[in-house]
Amino acid sequence: MPSRKEPSAHGTDADTDVARRVSRSIRESRQDLDVSISDLARRSGIAVSTLYKIENDEMVPTVVTLDRIARALGRTPASLLHGDGREAELEHVCSSRADRFTSETGFSGWVVAGGLPGGRLFSAVLEVTQNGQSGRRALSHTGEELIVCIRGRLEVTVGSRKFVLQRGDSLHYKATLEHGFRNLAGAPSRIMYVLTPSPVFGETAWEGYGLP
Repeated sequence: MPSRKEPSAHGTDADTDVARRVSRSIRESRQDLDVSISDLARRSGIAVSTLYKIENDEMVPTVVTLDRIARALGRTPASLLHGDGREAELEHVCSSRADRFTSETGFSGWVVAGGLPGGRLFSAVLEVTQNGQSGRRALSHTGEELIVCIRGRLEVTVGSRKFVLQRGDSLHYKATLEHGFRNLAGAPSRIMYVLTPSPVFGETAWEGYGLP
């Protein structure tokens, strides 16, 4: 089956304006993060040649391609499309439109922070089911983590130590230490999970969490 090609940037004046705006926004966002085109290609799964053409006004990305680039840059497709920098200094997340996810090990949640261009912080609200846990094995990666128990009762293991968190309790630790959590309550528990640096770029913290 032949591969689908990105449309050429040549067309109406409106098409040209969109192409220029998108190409400039992608290029500036990448440069703000100090990321090479090769690194962006690896993160987004898009060929270097395609990214080069998009950034140089020679190609207009499809909706799917724009979404992949936006996710790799920690941006939204809309912010790249508008190209006006309105989202460059803050991130406002409406819960009804937040990115949601479900793991295979008993927790689900939604992202509350992590899309700020150049930002280094990621945060999500997690609902941990009864008997749910962070993963099938202990986790370890660069950065720091903070867990705040909003509701329920959670056991967090960091290195050789175990901590029981109840409503209002928190635990902040170096993520290089092996760690993990499990729900001790007889009902779902809710936690605020904070990670820095954000897993958008650099070493990811998601491996081992059972996320699809």
